[in-house]
Amino acid sequence: PRLPRVPSTATRGAGQPVRAQLHRWQHAASERVSSSHSRAHRRARQQQLRPHLPTPAGARAAAAPRLHRASRHRPGHEQQQQLTTPPCANHAPALTQVAAAAPPGPCSCGHGRRGGSATRRWTVEARLRRGARRSRLFSKKRRELLAVEIGKELARKHFIHHVFRENDFEDGTQSLYRFLEHDPAVPRYYNFRGSTNDGEPKPAAAVGQRMTKIMVAILEAYASEDRRRLDYARVAASEEFRRYANLARDLQRADVFALPAGERLSFFLNLHNAMAIHAVIRTGQPAGSGAVDRRSFFTDFQYVVGGYPYSLTTIKNGILRGNRRQPYTIVKPFGASDKRLELAETKVNPLVHFALCNATRSSPTVRFYSAQGVEPELRHAAREFLLDGGVEIDLETRTVHLTRIIKWYSADFGQDRDILRWILNYLDPTKAGLLTHLLNDGGPISIAYQDYDWSLNA
Repeated sequence: PRLPRVPSTATRGAGQPVRAQLHRWQHAASERVSSSHSRAHRRARQQQLRPHLPTPAGARAAAAPRLHRASRHRPGHEQQQQLTTPPCANHAPALTQVAAAAPPGPCSCGHGRRGGSATRRWTVEARLRRGARRSRLFSKKRRELLAVEIGKELARKHFIHHVFRENDFEDGTQSLYRFLEHDPAVPRYYNFRGSTNDGEPKPAAAVGQRMTKIMVAILEAYASEDRRRLDYARVAASEEFRRYANLARDLQRADVFALPAGERLSFFLNLHNAMAIHAVIRTGQPAGSGAVDRRSFFTDFQYVVGGYPYSLTTIKNGILRGNRRQPYTIVKPFGASDKRLELAETKVNPLVHFALCNATRSSPTVRFYSAQGVEPELRHAAREFLLDGGVEIDLETRTVHLTRIIKWYSADFGQDRDILRWILNYLDPTKAGLLTHLLNDGGPISIAYQDYDWSLNA
């Protein structure tokens, strides 16, 4: 339909903005009428009308009356503009008809226009910024998780450890860790040579078996026939000992916690006896003639095994005796939070006291044990030690003379009569008969302890 023509005096009196608004309404109405025409015709029509339409900036720059925006619109919203100054009475009906015929369109200032390159550009940039932030957060979190995994792997392979050895590895600002070679106790680790052995950690069982074979070869070559004497000078200069010292480095990061319970006993028995030989060679003959005087020999000479330090005292009292106090001390080897408690024996086997050699003449014969036959080998070692002067019975004075080892570790054997009954299982028939007579006749029995010879078994 043809729009009613508005007299030019109305537009001339209303000013340029009114004329611009009427042109927009006419354009919108013509667009609706020509909606069935081809797209090319509409584009041509738009090209013809666009030069005659004032720009939004020109419309806003006009003097008066100005078009008023009822409210600021978000991109994509459409709202019909209202005139701040109403038209005169003559032109009001025509403007009303034009407004009714024209569809709502965008504001003259440009608000309400759908889409647009600026809006699309803002949306894309916002999405890119959000994606970049998410990517940075994800990358940071991923790097943190990767760093924690690397730290756990280094701790598991014993390259690093907690400064107080309280845990393996935990993420947090309160936990401090250091490399194994930075440990202040490194000078006391005699299987450590300047830096950590960075090879792949070897199974503790395999390392223990190789050490046992080398030590058995050393005993066959440099010990007396009864194995009670050892030539330490020749051992120190031998090729076998050099191989043993190199092999001991593999203990630095060996996972002893993975050892089965059956193999753990023989492993630490052999490690104790090998360390005693190594200690004499490296530090010389211990000074003093008593357990208190030689305490440094038993505590200062250490190996680092699986990232943790072990001395002769630690192995004997902490592992093999189930974390019991050493004689003449009041402190247990392991604290409540010490991870090495997992390796401690749950039940004390008194036979271990006759299997540990501390390089003295009164100590048991130096031996090395197999993982499969450790129990019968322990019984054989106890029987041999007790028959070779470890027990003497005086029937006239009703006195039993025992090795001083039993006195020092009486908590592992029990009361006096319990000790005597336990010894019966490891005596020959003659001594067993005498001791049985003393136990069964109801008379008193005295127990005396032999002197201990602290001289070197060389």
